[in-house]
Amino acid sequence: MKLITKILTIGLVVSIASCADNLDVSPVDNVNADDALNTSADVEALVVGAYDALGDGDLLGGNMQRDSELLGDDGDVFWDGTFVAPGEIWTKDMQITNDQAETTWLDAYRAINTCNLVLANLDLVVDAKKETVEGDAKFVRGLMYFELVRLYAKTYTDGNPSANPGVPLILTPTSTGSLSESKNVTRASVEEVYQQVLSDLGDAEALLPKENGFFANTYVASAILSRVYLMQNNYAEAAAAANKVIESGYYSLLNDYADNFNKTSAGPGSTTSSGRSQ
Repeated sequence: MKLITKILTIGLVVSIASCADNLDVSPVDNVNADDALNTSADVEALVVGAYDALGDGDLLGGNMQRDSELLGDDGDVFWDGTFVAPGEIWTKDMQITNDQAETTWLDAYRAINTCNLVLANLDLVVDAKKETVEGDAKFVRGLMYFELVRLYAKTYTDGNPSANPGVPLILTPTSTGSLSESKNVTRASVEEVYQQVLSDLGDAEALLPKENGFFANTYVASAILSRVYLMQNNYAEAAAAANKVIESGYYSLLNDYADNFNKTSAGPGSTTSSGRSQ
């Protein structure tokens, strides 16, 4: 009887130990920071993440444009939706609890942080792809800061841009473990943010190729640069940047304005959802 008891006890201990090993598995929904970026492919995948973040629903996926329209409305737009946050934006009576303003802000800085991670790890990228990867990251970061400073600060020509508060400029990666009150970043001026935008987009224009698949190319960077200069009332530079796109012959206007919308096919003579003539 004692022998049987011993055998059963040993079997139970082995069984528990075996179960413990099976249950002690590494999480599959996250990666240790030290293991995340080790190869060129890792950094290239992060670039895809930066573009994906840019297209988030609370950024250029729709809500950033919607909220800009609501905030700038002067009697031409009417909001009758049931969501409280956009209604507050429309009436210009926003509370500190406005979750839409918070979500757009946080998602924008997540996109920027992804770009910062890419730029901090360029040494991992193979030489043949390094310039394009750098250009992609600077394009997304520059565009994101351009959208942020226009949405959360005064326009460039409203008063003194060197004195008006813009948004915080964060140009190095931030990890969750490094966050603390001592790391709080103050708002840069509108002028400082615009200079960073011009620097990033100028670099992107020089680094990006004419063909870059689904991502931005040099002409897209030129087009956004034209918009930045236009916001500054710098019409000469705005025209020069726009002409780079126009004179490239890479794009053409459609005969029917309505054809610019709701197009997803990519056959000869058609337009993709991005509006590029094929």
